[in-house]
Amino acid sequence: MRPVTVTQDHHVGEVVGVRGTVVDARFPHGLPDLGNKLVVEGGKYLVEVRAHLDQWTVRGIALSMTEGLGRGARIADEGEPFRVPVGDALLGRVVNLHGEPLDDLGDIAATEWRAILQPPVAIFRQTTSDEILETGLKAIDLLSPLERGGKAGLLGGAGVGKTVLIMELIRNMISRHQGVSMFCGIGERNREAEELYRQVREAGVMENTVLVFGQMDQPPGVRFRVGHAALTIAEYFREDRQQDVLLLIDNIFRFVQAGMEVSGLLGRLPSRLGYQPTLATDLAELEERIASTENGAEHASLDYCILVVASGDDPPGIQYVAPYAAMTMGEYFMEKGRDVLVVFDDLTRHARAYRELSLLLRRPPGREAYPGDIYRACAESMASENASRLSAMLAAESRIDERLSELQRRVNQSRQQSLTQELLEVIAGFEVLSTEAGRAQSWTRSFGLPVPSMQWDELS
Repeated sequence: MRPVTVTQDHHVGEVVGVRGTVVDARFPHGLPDLGNKLVVEGGKYLVEVRAHLDQWTVRGIALSMTEGLGRGARIADEGEPFRVPVGDALLGRVVNLHGEPLDDLGDIAATEWRAILQPPVAIFRQTTSDEILETGLKAIDLLSPLERGGKAGLLGGAGVGKTVLIMELIRNMISRHQGVSMFCGIGERNREAEELYRQVREAGVMENTVLVFGQMDQPPGVRFRVGHAALTIAEYFREDRQQDVLLLIDNIFRFVQAGMEVSGLLGRLPSRLGYQPTLATDLAELEERIASTENGAEHASLDYCILVVASGDDPPGIQYVAPYAAMTMGEYFMEKGRDVLVVFDDLTRHARAYRELSLLLRRPPGREAYPGDIYRACAESMASENASRLSAMLAAESRIDERLSELQRRVNQSRQQSLTQELLEVIAGFEVLSTEAGRAQSWTRSFGLPVPSMQWDELS
């Protein structure tokens, strides 16, 4: 881990509260940014900023043990997020969230450090293919083939062979594809981590493998961020070295549990079933970074990128028309057979501008003082964006007509089966009704009761 030295250039504050792994700090000279790294006592305690409570106070989650940390301690803002070393020096090593070695093989001679929180790959740089990843395991390649560049889940209880499969996948990834294997242990038991490390070494594939662990006995903040650290290392081999990377995460549910613990410590109200209200966002930040990309300019397929900017100082009419102007220009180039990316910066400006225009036109407001058809306008903008993406996908697909025909055939077949089932139910109900009507008629005649005016023959 890089040494941390608190100097006068850093924003220095004071710890005002410690509750478990939640640390509140006061910075009188300016608040640190969200996600920044805070250090106490020269790096003995590490905290990540998660919320701004007021104009002087921040709340963070400790990414280290907090025993001995108390109020009044000096805390410094590093001015940057948490970083992890990347490069070939990590091959064959076992590290933790902070890049510290866990294998007692000495320090890691890394020359480059990167932030663990990175934006996902842009949509136009992601690639999908129908190619199968040959694992060399006949049962998997035949019965449940893995997609190259895709994601797959491995489910199973204790002692059913998950570790054996992981070992074979790592071995074949290195021998067959000349790639790098990355194993990320989220909430791993110390025994499990030691056994995996020993088996990887005995298999002789440790020199092309990186193991990153956030163990079960560590704070929830560590288990919540160790997946991002592993992804940062994997992205280096994917982008800079242009190598195939096999990423194994064991397991993703413990990542969700760690996020739930962090959310509860921050005082957020839980969602349904007790999970954090930001569950979808937390998972998206991690899983959207797991993607295949095309390296090299020869694979680039983007011809035009249209960015229409309407600042907050512009009149509401310009802010309202800007998305439609972008779509019009994009459609012009699409008609000429070009691939176009239309970027919408902030559609909330479009909504606010529409509200101002509606008030100027004296239209009756709807919910939350917005015009009654604001939701239709937002839906139109989102539909236009989705339509542009769909059009690009349709232009790139060579067999889309066949797939659409197959989809239409399946829909028609499903409708026909549904109608047939409904018709059979109606016929069955009519037969039951006719039977009951005949019984009622014979019963009334046997007892000499008058037959109702309703004609039983009509029902039959």
